[in-house]
Amino acid sequence: MRIAFVADSYKPYISGVTHCITLWKRVLEQWGHEVYVVSFGDPSYNPDEDHVVYSPGIALPNGFYLGTRFSSRVQSLLERMDVVHLNHPFLTGPLAARMLSGTQVPLVFTNHTRYDLYFRYYLPFIPERLQKPLLRKTLASFYKQMQRVIFPSRSVQEMLACLALDVQGVIIPNGIEVERLRQGQKERCPLYAQLLGKKVILSLGRLTAEKNPRFVLQAFLNHLDSFPNTCLVFAGDGKERERLEHMVTVRNVQDRVIFAGNVPYDQVPDYLAIADVFVTASLSEVHPLTVMEAQAAGVPVVAVQAPGVDEIVADGRTGFLTPLDEQLFAGKLASLCRDEDLRTQFSRQTLAHSESFRVEHTVRRMLEEYERVLR
Repeated sequence: MRIAFVADSYKPYISGVTHCITLWKRVLEQWGHEVYVVSFGDPSYNPDEDHVVYSPGIALPNGFYLGTRFSSRVQSLLERMDVVHLNHPFLTGPLAARMLSGTQVPLVFTNHTRYDLYFRYYLPFIPERLQKPLLRKTLASFYKQMQRVIFPSRSVQEMLACLALDVQGVIIPNGIEVERLRQGQKERCPLYAQLLGKKVILSLGRLTAEKNPRFVLQAFLNHLDSFPNTCLVFAGDGKERERLEHMVTVRNVQDRVIFAGNVPYDQVPDYLAIADVFVTASLSEVHPLTVMEAQAAGVPVVAVQAPGVDEIVADGRTGFLTPLDEQLFAGKLASLCRDEDLRTQFSRQTLAHSESFRVEHTVRRMLEEYERVLR
């Protein structure tokens, strides 16, 4: 089968969508399919993989490329595909849909994001009373052009219900490379010597407002006495980093909070290997890969209860889910850090629980949907 994934961004830009597409493409190619990725970027960039086609775009400071028109090469390529799988509904998705209008190429779309929350964070200049109607109109028009819609979790269906959109779709959870994540070695982690003999709380992901890293840091700093001999590590980067670093400097606890910056994917297993507890307070997830990766590596999770996250973490069995309450969050986090027997128990259960996260399960289900739309 010839399949093209179309995305607003791809390598070297780091995001959950980029990572999903990379894994899907890898498995599909191993199974003998011909797979392409179409995005905006620097056409001269070498992503170290075949069949990635970039149309020229404008580079933004965060590494994202913004474009408004696909090259003629892209149009010729997409028209030869058996299936075109879209991943964003505002830029490349509509562009590809218009380009293929009138052809017989079926369009599949995966809804990766809580767009209602992203509107709030990234388009605050749009009055709140107008955000929902604008989002409803845009998504409704886009969804009508799809032959199949995929939801990674129930949270997307809940979002659409809140927007009064009735979209028929199938739930196919995200997948990860379970075996690879279990092969991490803490001695290979660049922070190994610095963290030797300490308990480690790890946050892995972008340091942006929608990920809510400030809540995690405040919970740690305001209850520092509850975390003896413990370091909080932020592995990731983003606009919030400067603010977070200032909070740490004001408290003069630079030895207790480490900012590792963006971590290459091949180092993620080693960072997870050095972690005792994984932590997240994001409220904007759909089916977060980082939480799945932590569980696959046997690392218990403490998270704010939110759609998407609560479909991965089994509260009281593979980690703890709390309300958005700093004291409760810090209490659960501290208790898990202190109790080695509980961490060991949770770790065993996360390893068993994460067997269902294998990316091969995801890709097999996607192929079933491709075959259905081709009948």
